[in-house]
Amino acid sequence: MRWPRWPATAWWTGRWGATAARSWPSASWSRTGPRWPGSPIGDGRPIAVECSVFPAALFPGLLQCRLDGSLYYLLDEKYAQRPRRARESLEPVTAGVREAEALEVREGAPLMLVERIAYAQAGHPVEFARDLFRGDRTRIVMWTTELTDAR
Repeated sequence: MRWPRWPATAWWTGRWGATAARSWPSASWSRTGPRWPGSPIGDGRPIAVECSVFPAALFPGLLQCRLDGSLYYLLDEKYAQRPRRARESLEPVTAGVREAEALEVREGAPLMLVERIAYAQAGHPVEFARDLFRGDRTRIVMWTTELTDAR
């Protein structure tokens, strides 16, 4: 499985330029994943691979912190930048060689890719994440709140 291109929005391209917006971020972002060893485990077997990137200017020293707990708790406690809303997309994909090995599934096994851009209260992005979940061990539940009147 290949990593997709970064969103080429004005915010992203304004920070890195057009070339960097189509690839992994420059040194101005801290990358915390993939979190193979610290990935969620169920019954002693991995169920997800998590990979997140964060703006280094907002989170100096993040990579020196313990990253095996709740990242959102850490962002709130240490940096007062807790994500308040997020846009997530779900996409069924299949496991490549690396993902199959990390998740202990066969190559080509069904996975659920969850891509997320999380935003702080002020509206600026604070996280870009790509999480892969095993298709045979995952249930996704969604809640909808504050529906607007469509009149």
